[in-house]
Amino acid sequence: MDPPPFATGHSTAVGFWRMAASKRLQARQRAGREADYRALLRSFADRSDIAADRDRRQVEKDLPRTFAALPSAQGEGGSAALLPLLWNILLAYIERGRALSATSVRWMQAGTSAGAATTARGILTGYPQGLNFLAGMCLLSVGGRGWDGSEQAALEESAFWLLATLMEDVLDPDFFGVDLREGLQMACVG
Repeated sequence: MDPPPFATGHSTAVGFWRMAASKRLQARQRAGREADYRALLRSFADRSDIAADRDRRQVEKDLPRTFAALPSAQGEGGSAALLPLLWNILLAYIERGRALSATSVRWMQAGTSAGAATTARGILTGYPQGLNFLAGMCLLSVGGRGWDGSEQAALEESAFWLLATLMEDVLDPDFFGVDLREGLQMACVG
């Protein structure tokens, strides 16, 4: 997956784009349902449970606040044009977290850690406030800051995989901690 033209003029964006492509390749090699970005979006869209509704409402509240705290997008439509992409990235990552957490629980019940879905890191089992800022930074970092409106799917998916890299391979599993109100926690994977 090569970076699109709007990202190639920035060496940092190209580096992040390649990092995201590497995470995507690793996930595809493991071949679980959590490895296909579009399938994750479809899966979340099909959900009608209380947890999914709560996540949708919270993302809806947080979305408009995201780019006010981040560097502004200079591309066509500015930051407002990135909001639908950010919505998809967040919902897909929530679904990935649920899928990986369920896989982790099955492996722990079986008494094995073989075939771990990701490195031995935590995965969110729902939406925590603040994830929108990390996802927004990922979106801007892979070229969203200068996005010209082209190649939306590639930009969106690369930002998603960069977020997955950040959450699963870089940040401490307790980065978000436990939400005492809602009981959100990270599940051990691997």
